[in-house]
Amino acid sequence: MADQSAPPLVAASPRRFAFDWKPLISAYYAVNALIALFLVWGKWVPVPWMSGQVDQVLNWTHTDGTSRERYVTTLVCVAFLIQARRNPSIMAYLSSAMAAGKVYTLLALYLRLPSSMLCWAYSVVCIVSFVFLRQPEATLRAKSSKLDPKQLRQLFLIFGPDDYLLLELTIPWQTRSQALVPAIAEVIAQTPKHGKVAFAHLDVARYPAQATQLSVDNNANGVAIPALVLFKGNKEIQRSTSVPVHLGTAALSRWILSEFKLNEINSSS
Repeated sequence: MADQSAPPLVAASPRRFAFDWKPLISAYYAVNALIALFLVWGKWVPVPWMSGQVDQVLNWTHTDGTSRERYVTTLVCVAFLIQARRNPSIMAYLSSAMAAGKVYTLLALYLRLPSSMLCWAYSVVCIVSFVFLRQPEATLRAKSSKLDPKQLRQLFLIFGPDDYLLLELTIPWQTRSQALVPAIAEVIAQTPKHGKVAFAHLDVARYPAQATQLSVDNNANGVAIPALVLFKGNKEIQRSTSVPVHLGTAALSRWILSEFKLNEINSSS
């Protein structure tokens, strides 16, 4: 019986990659998001130590005395927070707010537009970035890192293309299987050579462009169907388009183990 205590998925990284930049990047995005909010509400939150150009920005952007635009932009920011809570990829939303805040600041500094136009521009940028800056999600079991499949493959190539297996799943919008993702997680936990399998989940409904570039399959009528693809390093070694998504988690995990012969692959690696 396989040992269930799984070591980390990725081997110890070289010294040059030892420093963890994620907290600094998170802080950078968070500060930019706060700046974006402050530029909307700056006139209502006086800061005595602000002077010079930044103070002029606030004067330029809040001179008409109306609050309707501020409420609109605040609702947009609240929408960011709600979606970020529902979707763990909060970095994408913070980066969207960062981009919106910078555009807003540039407009204020260089164009000197009326505040109503600036506020509406800020809202439009928020909405556009909210829709287009979201990233496809992938999960490394060991650290629950958020990486897209391309980043996963690059990571495998860095640490050795023949040392890791990647299961990549594409699900069309017609498929509603609650058991599929937990089943794959269970498969990863059960494989004898722990640390050899990673999982990339791609939702075709939300990310059709990226999915089409990667591994989405179509049936004879051109309709997307579920596909489960096994990579070793950066090389595709097996593909299945007959995933029994109707099964429960346990049965589905057994099917994946059998279909892709993960036990044999790991034992021989």
